[in-house]
Amino acid sequence: MSKHTSEENEYPEDEPRQEEPQEDQSAEEKEETSSSSKSSSDAGESEHPSDTESMAELRKETRDGGNVDIRAKPTAGGKNVVLFHTIVSFCSFALMLTASCPVQWMKAGNGDKWTLWKNYDGTKWADYKCDHKRQMFQAMAAFSIIATVSSLGSFLAGLLQLVGVGHFGVTAAFGFFTFAMTLVCWALIANQYHAYNCPGEISYVHHINRLYAGFALSISSCGIMFCSVVATLYYMWSKFSRPESAKQYSPVALVCCFISFGTLTIATVGSAFDFYVQYFLQYTVKVTLWHIQLEDREMGASEYYSYKDYNCKALNSYFKAGQAFSIIGAAFLFLAFLFNIAAVYKKVMKIPTIIFMACSAVFTLICWAIMVGARYKKFCPDARDIRVADMYAIPAADGLEQRVFFEGYHIVDGLAMIISAFAITVVNVIIFAVKG
Repeated sequence: MSKHTSEENEYPEDEPRQEEPQEDQSAEEKEETSSSSKSSSDAGESEHPSDTESMAELRKETRDGGNVDIRAKPTAGGKNVVLFHTIVSFCSFALMLTASCPVQWMKAGNGDKWTLWKNYDGTKWADYKCDHKRQMFQAMAAFSIIATVSSLGSFLAGLLQLVGVGHFGVTAAFGFFTFAMTLVCWALIANQYHAYNCPGEISYVHHINRLYAGFALSISSCGIMFCSVVATLYYMWSKFSRPESAKQYSPVALVCCFISFGTLTIATVGSAFDFYVQYFLQYTVKVTLWHIQLEDREMGASEYYSYKDYNCKALNSYFKAGQAFSIIGAAFLFLAFLFNIAAVYKKVMKIPTIIFMACSAVFTLICWAIMVGARYKKFCPDARDIRVADMYAIPAADGLEQRVFFEGYHIVDGLAMIISAFAITVVNVIIFAVKG
């Protein structure tokens, strides 16, 4: 009895000794399981927690294998595009540098030569008496210098990109800016060649046989930079991405960004063009947002009058309102363009971009409506009726109030560009709001 009791008493004492190894083993297993789970979680992605470290890395490389980091050294096709851009930029720099030198831009049949810096008789454009011609040639010289510096910057940006310390966005921006500047140079010389310039002079096209070396150099530079811009834009569209750890860009936002820049260009250029024109027996009257131009077709002379010269408060106030809405609309469109650039990567910028686009569309439409209304409105109808050759374009010399009508004038490119900018902005904001 005592023996049996002793055995029963011994069993409880031995039981903890048998359970201790099992408890220790269970704790070790839990610790190992926890450690293994943590390691697996760190190695794998959230959607694939069972991946090993190598499998997770392989999965990421497979997913991002077709993309390229715009801040990295280009490889394969990207290197060829950047190399092409670099060579073209250097050629453009050489062409524009030569064109900025005293080379002939226009040449007459009698041997007279015009450059960016001097008239055919050797007079510097800074000392030339006619304001219109002086400003045109000085503008051509300024844009030519800007294009030369910009093409050099584009060349250096391409070199930096090739050695892996550049940025493809900067390279492409330099290329696009250079193309724009060379295009302006070409447009200015083409306008100067065909347009009437100063009183007593006829347009160059009537007595100059041809445009010459300077024009050929500028248009060649513009053409090759256009090829570079197309190549870089196509490469950006097909391969462009951010580093693997960042979110990808929005292709729609990028497209809308370029559309915004193009629309801004159209609106700005349109505001400087003629809004409506009327042809009389000897004269042509051109009405812009800023002034009225009276062109004598027989003499080849042009006179410019501000709206204040007519001493009609209604006329001056009306066109000042149009100018204000045009400037504000362009300013909103410029802000929309800047925010659109940011919205390519950051969706938080989408709302302010849409707001600025919408505001730009509203102000541009109001400007267009004001200028269309001016064509049918009779300004200061009770004032003196002063006409020269049946037109109201010449202001009175005595400074008294006079009536001004534009009824019957023909709407031309400037006003058409303003309404085109409005229509493109509306379409752009809809696309960006829905798909951007």
